[in-house]
Amino acid sequence: SFINDYLLTNSLTATELSSGVSYIITRTGSGATPNVCSQVYVKYAGYLLGSTTAFDANNTDGGIPLALGGLIVGWQKGLAVLKSGGAITLFIPPSLGYGSQEIRDGNGNTVIPANSYLKFDIELFNVL
Repeated sequence: SFINDYLLTNSLTATELSSGVSYIITRTGSGATPNVCSQVYVKYAGYLLGSTTAFDANNTDGGIPLALGGLIVGWQKGLAVLKSGGAITLFIPPSLGYGSQEIRDGNGNTVIPANSYLKFDIELFNVL
């Protein structure tokens, strides 16, 4: 798969969930584990797989609150393996990201092309 090729090329070892999301836990947390009903406080940066330029990021101290159930399925599946206080890198196939939908910015420029593979670096500060 595209994700496996990327991991191999970059000498990364990730765990693949049955859903198709792959992840690398970069810091093990010790708090609560989120589920789709959770509100999560996160810092994150999102990239098209293979790009070093973030298409979206939030570096607010302590993270920003997001309803996990309102986020892409890749986040819902990936964050379910992380505990509060932890950090993770998610590798998300298009089917669990934005699929065939193009994501555009306020000026109409395509930020995420259709069928994009995504990488997110996420720090999970709190789970409510």
